[in-house]
Amino acid sequence: MAQDAQKWSNSKIAAFAVDQADQVGLVEPTIRLMSDLGLFLKTKCVFAEADPLFRRALAIDEAAYGATHPSVATHLNNLASLLRDTNRLGEAEPLFRRMVSILKHFNDSTGHEHPHWRAALANYIGLLQAMGLSREEIARRPQDVAGYPTSHNVSSHVPKGFFARLLHGSARHLRMRPAR
Repeated sequence: MAQDAQKWSNSKIAAFAVDQADQVGLVEPTIRLMSDLGLFLKTKCVFAEADPLFRRALAIDEAAYGATHPSVATHLNNLASLLRDTNRLGEAEPLFRRMVSILKHFNDSTGHEHPHWRAALANYIGLLQAMGLSREEIARRPQDVAGYPTSHNVSSHVPKGFFARLLHGSARHLRMRPAR
């Protein structure tokens, strides 16, 4: 089980290992195995098998660490990305919104920017664009979630003009990497 799921040639073996780890309540290795196997299946376009793994990893993470832990945000990103990739944009939006909210809470409570903060905003705005929302709505939603006034008087966690660059697509390189 020390190998990553991505290196296993037979995903059935990985699925068995995940199931066994989950049954005995091994939190950390189970979350990692589920995430890795889900990412492996997602890259192979086996979305129907990846979805329950991402959902279970998220549920275990929430139960183990609480609903506002930054690790939960990472697993929300993985699930929301899968939903986006399978054109379930309406289902993905509240998950991306919640991810941004969790990371904003982290920023505020620690006084430091979370390493995935900007990528989370970029992912959320990219989804809103894919949903076909107006530029005004796309500009308003992240500011509402992050707690910023619509006057663009944003916090120190967002550099000046950051939302504008996101809206113009110059921050596409900020995509959040999947959890491992």
